[in-house]
Amino acid sequence: MEYDQVKLTQGTNVLYWKTTAFYMGTNTFKPVLLRNILITGAAYTSECFPCKPGTFAPSSGASFCQPCPPNTFSLRAASFCMPCESAKYSAAGSAYCTLRPPCTDKDYFYTHTPCDSNGETQLIYKWVEPKICNETMKDAEKLPVSGNKIKCPPCNPGFHQSNSTICEPCPQGMFSNGTICRECPVGTQAMQGFEYKWWNTLPSNMQSTVMSGLNFEYQQVSGWEVAGDYIYTSAGSSDNDYMILTMNIPAYSSPQKLPEDEENNEVSCITFVFDMKCSENCQLFFMKAVNFETSLLIASWNGTRNKQSYSHNVKRNANTTFTWAFQRTSIRMEGGRQYTADVAKIYSINITNTKEGVASWCQPCALGTDSQCISCPSGHYIDKKTSQCISCPENTYLPFHSFFGEESCAKCGPGLKNNNVHSLCFNDCHFTLSLGGKKLQYDFSLLQNITTFTGNPSFTTKGIKFYHQFSISLCGNQGRKLATCSQNVSKTGLSENEPTTLNSYVCQSINIPSDEAGQNIFMSSQPVVLGDQLIGVTTETTLEKITSPVDLFPGEHKELKDIIFYYR
Repeated sequence: MEYDQVKLTQGTNVLYWKTTAFYMGTNTFKPVLLRNILITGAAYTSECFPCKPGTFAPSSGASFCQPCPPNTFSLRAASFCMPCESAKYSAAGSAYCTLRPPCTDKDYFYTHTPCDSNGETQLIYKWVEPKICNETMKDAEKLPVSGNKIKCPPCNPGFHQSNSTICEPCPQGMFSNGTICRECPVGTQAMQGFEYKWWNTLPSNMQSTVMSGLNFEYQQVSGWEVAGDYIYTSAGSSDNDYMILTMNIPAYSSPQKLPEDEENNEVSCITFVFDMKCSENCQLFFMKAVNFETSLLIASWNGTRNKQSYSHNVKRNANTTFTWAFQRTSIRMEGGRQYTADVAKIYSINITNTKEGVASWCQPCALGTDSQCISCPSGHYIDKKTSQCISCPENTYLPFHSFFGEESCAKCGPGLKNNNVHSLCFNDCHFTLSLGGKKLQYDFSLLQNITTFTGNPSFTTKGIKFYHQFSISLCGNQGRKLATCSQNVSKTGLSENEPTTLNSYVCQSINIPSDEAGQNIFMSSQPVVLGDQLIGVTTETTLEKITSPVDLFPGEHKELKDIIFYYR
């Protein structure tokens, strides 16, 4: 939730709000919600307005009406809220009370207790809070009896049991499979990260809460519950609440790089295994916030999903907070909870190369002159026989997460070659095409610099003109990403600070003409990366599940095929 302030001038002021966004192909449009508008310094009103039902003002002349707490209600112009009868309930801000329905199996959930001194845990059942059902009614479901005590699951990899109740991290340079910490063998080094696959308690760098789908306020309840070998979404006070799970990583270990390797900026990879069971169109969102900035959506899933894995590469060494948010329905339902059986489960979360992490395994390392582990430069793998750093062969590059053995070097895509440090593949602005027994040589050298172009003007509903501007860095330059798109506007106008800039091979931004101080300048906003990795240059219409329409650029000579640059 953000707050903004605008200074008004004396006299009549006309305020309007506008939004601009990209349609990402989702089933529903996400609205922009205005929570509150407060205007100060206006002339006094001649009369006081009565509070609407569901709110109250404790004294006359109040500046605003307060919503009634849960399980209370009020009529129009109330100075206090009246409590509901014991057989009824109400949500906050209610104008009436509703009869409590009989409890069902949708009104409680299960979780595990922390390990006790004997190393045992217990399955227990709890009512969903706030409790709105009546367990004394006929045919009402009773809260199940807690289960027998069972042995606690093992500690997560990289941890060990210091006593029978607590899992503690292994010391620096040691590793474990969740039992005993061991030193890495000679010629190997501990790989730090976090691998969570046992869920008896929530890890210390993770938190869970519920955000109301009505007023977007956080509630002091847990949105995800531990269940031994998975963690799952509990029921909120409403089906359109967001079940929030967060994990914070303060920093990552920086891999050794050569000065020429400016584009290989991957520092970590996060992978999680999940599934979803939905009777309606539930949604799971995966987001990321860097340095406590606004969270950005990485991926989302709708409806029932079988057990699957998802990975995301982290490209910035900074404080990162990952968020999983599950919503059963985007529509607020009347009559209480109806879709509590809709659930998302996360079975494991694995994030690599964290600076303050634990090690679950040791990997072979390159040995220096003193037989100590050293990091290989970009594009170098570790030779299995000599434990030395060896550069990858021609027309191959070394992905960030693989570096043991020559087989770690990946082949470049069609029409590409490796850069000098074997950290990525690029096109050198030349392409050869065999046609009718002849070879056609294409030279794109004139396109190796940045190419920027603007589409035809578009207009908002208020008549404001704007343009879509594209920036392309097609080939050459050892694969450096020269295309830039920036944002130089703030909430109140043209920013006085350095603009936010994105670098890629292909990007897009929105430009708005602005006549400021008599100068015709452009305000640039909403930069978006369209192509961050070149995977091939070919005349084929499909490459790595990316398809280019055959008749996208029809020409006079059908025997001459289009040369297509494929990006991710």
